[in-house]
Amino acid sequence: MLGDCDCFPWPVFFAPIKLEVSSGPWGVAGLRAAYEVVLGPEAIRVIRDLPYPDRRKLGRALRGELVDGPNAASEYRFDYGKAQYTATPLSFKAYTAIHRPLTRGELARLSREKSRPVRRRGFYVIEIRSGVTAFTRQRPR
Repeated sequence: MLGDCDCFPWPVFFAPIKLEVSSGPWGVAGLRAAYEVVLGPEAIRVIRDLPYPDRRKLGRALRGELVDGPNAASEYRFDYGKAQYTATPLSFKAYTAIHRPLTRGELARLSREKSRPVRRRGFYVIEIRSGVTAFTRQRPR
């Protein structure tokens, strides 16, 4: 589903968090960025399959760690088509979010669809990978 279209198939939106100073996992006075999060179909499937408490924790990690989070030094950037994607390790159970920035057009569309102003920054999370998937592989049938 990596592509260069300005569309979100089956979008799910997380409300942005406020810019705040917190005493979160990356220290006192850690700054949490305010940005929009849009989930792609594969990311939705992963979250839907989690128990409810884990959904909340993963959602919290997505809303606060895609920009300058506690694992920012371990991010991996790569190009696919015209877009640049980032793989960001999250602090929740070794999950990794594969995401790209939303374009201005996508942010404008999001604002129209949600009938509210949106933040100036946002991310399309195309996939969320569990740390376990690096060590398990299905055999071809």
